[in-house]
Amino acid sequence: MSHAPLISVIIPTKNRLAMVDRAIKSVQNQTYKNIEILLVDDASTDDTLNHVERLRAADQRLFVFHNESSLGGAGARNVGLKNARGDYFAFLDDDDEWLPNKLEIQIDFLQKNNSIDAVSCWHMLRIGDQVQQIEKPAQVTFADLLWENFLGSFSFCLVARRVIEKIGLLDAALPSAQDWDFWLRTARNFRIHIIAQCLVVYNRHDQTRISSSYAGKVKGAEIIYQKYRADMTDACARHHQKYLCYYKSLAEQSRLKRLKYLAVMLIHIDKRRDWLLILNSLGRLLLPAKLAEWFRRAYRKRIMEQTKRLLTIE
Repeated sequence: MSHAPLISVIIPTKNRLAMVDRAIKSVQNQTYKNIEILLVDDASTDDTLNHVERLRAADQRLFVFHNESSLGGAGARNVGLKNARGDYFAFLDDDDEWLPNKLEIQIDFLQKNNSIDAVSCWHMLRIGDQVQQIEKPAQVTFADLLWENFLGSFSFCLVARRVIEKIGLLDAALPSAQDWDFWLRTARNFRIHIIAQCLVVYNRHDQTRISSSYAGKVKGAEIIYQKYRADMTDACARHHQKYLCYYKSLAEQSRLKRLKYLAVMLIHIDKRRDWLLILNSLGRLLLPAKLAEWFRRAYRKRIMEQTKRLLTIE
């Protein structure tokens, strides 16, 4: 490559010292070297800030920003975006990690395909000691994304600066689904390609993500629905209403209220698609917590083995 564009890597973090250290090292170990790392500490109360400051002293590519009060996931990433100097932008969640050639493969693809402005990739899903390869279709359109976030986490993406200049900063009003909204806004204006290689390890764990609470999922899902309802078909809208009821049932402590939301959810169920959702919902409601979690993982593994997508769009 005659010219190596600068890639700005934005990592938001809060109170995850061990995890963010692993994430930073996965960026520092990239085979593509022309990078800057913008670490945004979102008002951590542990030793995260002191630790990353020590790392900064040893790596001139690392820049550290500290929020005195928490801005949330989108707000923290926006701090990084405002200070980024790169020709391309990539994000990495502090609990995920990149394989060493992630940036090299993605930037090489974008440099060779000028009509493509953003890429995602396949990834490895790690839950405890279980690892699954998650594959995705090569192309995903705005219409596809109205149904589901098939492009996945921020950790998978690399986008040209012109994408951010066009769509603007992330929506800080979203407590969850920020990555979904980002992909929707990108896909409305640009072409996106999914590289058919596993380049990221996505770690699912019990520690709280910025956007992991069920109340946050409800609010995020409601905002997404309101923002894009005019673009949705009626079938797509029913799909969103179904998942809103599902998240609301999980957010409720009262078993009676959870049953109420599940009953409403059944109105919108397409049994061919949603038998797994029904079983998961009933399992969470009726089974002991550990058994319900085993049940969910077993069926999730089965469905992932059967399809590359969690939803078949017709």
